[in-house]
Amino acid sequence: MEQAHKTTSGKWKIKVYAYTDQDGKQHCKTFTAGTRKEAERLARQYKYGIQDKQSADITIAGAVTSYINIRSVTLSPTTIRNYRKIADQRITDSHLGNLSVSRVTQIELQKYVNSLVGEVAPKTVRNIYGLISSALKMYRPDTVFRVTMPSKIPPQLHTPTDAEIRTLLDAIADDRELTIAVLLGAFGPLRRSEICGLSYSDIDGNLIHVHEARVLGTEGWEYKPYLKTASSVRDIILPEFVIKKIGRGFGRVIPESVSPDAITRRFERAVENADVARFRFHDLRHYCCSILHALGVADRYVMARGGWATNGCMRRVYQNVLSDVDREMQDKAVEHFKKVMSQ
Repeated sequence: MEQAHKTTSGKWKIKVYAYTDQDGKQHCKTFTAGTRKEAERLARQYKYGIQDKQSADITIAGAVTSYINIRSVTLSPTTIRNYRKIADQRITDSHLGNLSVSRVTQIELQKYVNSLVGEVAPKTVRNIYGLISSALKMYRPDTVFRVTMPSKIPPQLHTPTDAEIRTLLDAIADDRELTIAVLLGAFGPLRRSEICGLSYSDIDGNLIHVHEARVLGTEGWEYKPYLKTASSVRDIILPEFVIKKIGRGFGRVIPESVSPDAITRRFERAVENADVARFRFHDLRHYCCSILHALGVADRYVMARGGWATNGCMRRVYQNVLSDVDREMQDKAVEHFKKVMSQ
């Protein structure tokens, strides 16, 4: 859909793609209105197949279903799967889900959000309302709802230390697949989906090309040639001992019979049995990011290695201070201050 523009008559005109004929020629439908917003509303109704009566009568549950179907082509299979799960469990049979999109008020939306507080985590509340809000914007683009979300609860995460990484690797030495996954997570740092999507053909010497992920879609686990963000496609140089452990072969580095969830379950058992503090598989990325920062690596290089699009999320979630590194830095500061005062 192109941008609306004002004509010489003072009205607003906008074109929307309609179809491509048998000769390959594209045809558009033109909408004209007295205001820009009205022209865009008419065009949006046509683009998404929303008729005036339908827009007035459709329920929030119906709008959410329509939104999911429309976005199923552009969003990842995992996101669509999660959206449908939210719709089935929290929206379809709820009081809010049966309300008309055209008549729902901010007060009713706030009451719905309030009803979720204490029942699910604050992050889940935001995810549920985010889906509802996106569906409402498709049908009521000019309406702004100001709904207050519950306060975020900072996650209680543990970033493993160098010693804990070594202890864990010693404990899983007989599990080749899990060892490879931990090495790629801790020294990559690759995401779980990226590890399970890696092929031997993606390895060239000490360099690996990350460009595919194994994700859980609507029909089960599937390999996808796109990742979480555009910056997730990247080349990473790994230590020789990691490449040596992976070895050479054909097909997937982690066999198709071993799903990402299986890796997580085996990892959780290994951590529980090893003499280390409890941490998650994803915390291996925290470890790598924190070590790189402790070594003074610039943000842009850490972002490139980890596949982050911006440093906002990286700084907020991953730039944890390791306990042993923190003590080392503090000791250095104390020694420096001592020298200052002894002069």
